[in-house]
Amino acid sequence: MEKAPGGSQWARALEVFAEMEPRGVEPDVFCFSALISAMEKAPGGSQWERALEVFNEMKRKGVQPNTVTFSALISAMEKAPGGSQWERALEVFAEMERRGVEPDVFCFSALISAMKKSPGGSQWERALEAFEKMEHRGVEPDVFCFSALISAMEKAPGGSQWERALEVFKDMKRKGVEPNPVTFNALISAVEKAPGGSQWERALEVFEEMERRRVEPDTITFDAFISAMEKAPGGSQWERALEVFAEMDSRGVEPNMVTFNALISAMEKAPGGSQWERALEVFAEMERRGVEPDTVTFNALIRAMEEAPGGSQWERALEVFAEMDSRGVEPDTITFNALISAMEKAPGGSQWERALAVFGQMKRRGVKPDVFCFSALISAMEKAPGGSQWERALEVFEEMERRGVESDTITFNALISAMKKAPGGSRWERALEVFEDMKRRGVETNPVTFNALISAMEKAPGGSQWARVLEVFKEMEHRGVEPNMITFSALISTMERAPGGIQWERALEVFEEMERRGVKPDTITFNVLIRALENAPGGSQWERALEVLGQMKRRGVKTNKSTFNALIRALEKAPDSGENSGDV
Repeated sequence: MEKAPGGSQWARALEVFAEMEPRGVEPDVFCFSALISAMEKAPGGSQWERALEVFNEMKRKGVQPNTVTFSALISAMEKAPGGSQWERALEVFAEMERRGVEPDVFCFSALISAMKKSPGGSQWERALEAFEKMEHRGVEPDVFCFSALISAMEKAPGGSQWERALEVFKDMKRKGVEPNPVTFNALISAVEKAPGGSQWERALEVFEEMERRRVEPDTITFDAFISAMEKAPGGSQWERALEVFAEMDSRGVEPNMVTFNALISAMEKAPGGSQWERALEVFAEMERRGVEPDTVTFNALIRAMEEAPGGSQWERALEVFAEMDSRGVEPDTITFNALISAMEKAPGGSQWERALAVFGQMKRRGVKPDVFCFSALISAMEKAPGGSQWERALEVFEEMERRGVESDTITFNALISAMKKAPGGSRWERALEVFEDMKRRGVETNPVTFNALISAMEKAPGGSQWARVLEVFKEMEHRGVEPNMITFSALISTMERAPGGIQWERALEVFEEMERRGVKPDTITFNVLIRALENAPGGSQWERALEVLGQMKRRGVKTNKSTFNALIRALEKAPDSGENSGDV
């Protein structure tokens, strides 16, 4: 019964055991060990407590446990749901040592596996300690032991122990232990989880070694392999992900939900959202094969639509969501975040109302919005045509505050930008208030923050805030935030808008500073500089305006209608415009 398939006869084993004493049969160590082993094999590790009860009964009866007893008991703790009994596994092992019972390779394998299964992979160091203790005792590790240790490294938080996993694998080979599919699966998964998807090439190398050793890959192997390609930086390996899937198919290895989820996610992460159509094709293939999609599937698919160039697939994102709903698949925070973000990215900020509607639905379903959700929603308001929804952006921020959701740099940047876009530059003061609030909270500022703030000041009525803009720029420098082309263009534009055109010299100074820092000006930068010279009192700087045009031509910077309009106006305003009209 201890060996019954799937541990299905554990209850029968208990019944037989209960009949022993009334019949005058005293259970011995073999009997107790077999019973603990039956509990250990119960489906889903559900009988770990009963295994402990049997062990305690054994001790009460004065029956001395042996290596087999302890191995079965540690294994029962290891199989407890969610890896919840790793500490008990350590306690059992400690008792084994106190009693002077020698642990064997099965015992150490179970102990390492218990550490491996600890929640969040938190006990990877204890797994290493157990392995070192094993070696110190002269117990030879086998393939199961090495596989469990590699898996413990694979499960370490943040994929931090991928290098240790490779070291363990090398040690395994040095000792002449042949790796099996479980070993390779754990190793590919370890490198797949490396921070930033940086080890996708190592995943390829491990797979190639697996091939050389003629170890047959299974679904788990291919899932980890595709996932490694999916996580490659910048979505660069989406084509390789498809190639791996094709290889999987050619070998007759059945894909599962995890396979398709990783593949759709690889398409979603392709540079520039270029593979949104392929993501839909993969989903269609999933359907054809009868593989049921889950929340993760639909989230990846909605994100693929959200990432499509120019926000062009916002309607498809809604269609995917409707499909998800019709199948009874529950959306989560990630679903709604992707959907709101898809509305936010719609061309011309046209779907800000839909973004609000999705947010309303999210709340009605009891799904909690997080910082990403609120940031996307504020950004949707910020992008509304003509900056018309700046007040709603503030309302969303206030709701965020009421819910106790901590705002981050992205949130504040979107809010400042919403104030910047308010009609007629009317909310520059609010933009400053938001910036001050951001600093009070210790939220990190970046170039986007300062660019939005400078632009808000620049748009203040009558160009009245040029002096404040210079102060903001000084603060930017003081904080060590590097200005970029957008910063300098906005600064020059502020000087250009100063009343009476009196800050044309400052506009030139800003341009020179830009040059010194090695920041390359573009057409917009040159155009605002020409306008600043055009606005100089009495049309006095028309020659300088022509010089700027010459610079543009020498540098190969494109001119446009705005360039020549500003130049013509500069020449018209020149003290003797008749003489200078032919100089362009």
